[in-house]
Amino acid sequence: MRLLSFLFAVTLAAFSPNLQAQKRPVLSDDTEIVARAKEYLYQSAASGLILEKVLETGVKGEFIFDITLYKNGNVLTIYAPYEIPDEMIRPQNKLKDILMVCEFPFKLPKNKRVKFRHNFKFS
Repeated sequence: MRLLSFLFAVTLAAFSPNLQAQKRPVLSDDTEIVARAKEYLYQSAASGLILEKVLETGVKGEFIFDITLYKNGNVLTIYAPYEIPDEMIRPQNKLKDILMVCEFPFKLPKNKRVKFRHNFKFS
């Protein structure tokens, strides 16, 4: 009887629409991908995960990165296109580490990559 109750509860939980995770949309238009990525970065840097991590690590300054996204909305590469003063290298690398683990709220089609430039300011 216990086994039957357990199986019923597991089956109910598995098919409940409220417990299923929302799927992230797959975007194929480069313009839309860049717009949504920048929007996510602005929001996250203003009051989200990026801001939380930046405050923990003490990163301050202005940084410009070329960011490449791929597959499941993951960051493939981050490149700093401009030279910066030596004292800014460590904070820049900390910010790169924070951004590398970001997962964007959308997916890209298989074998698609999108590169864009984004400016970050933290004071």
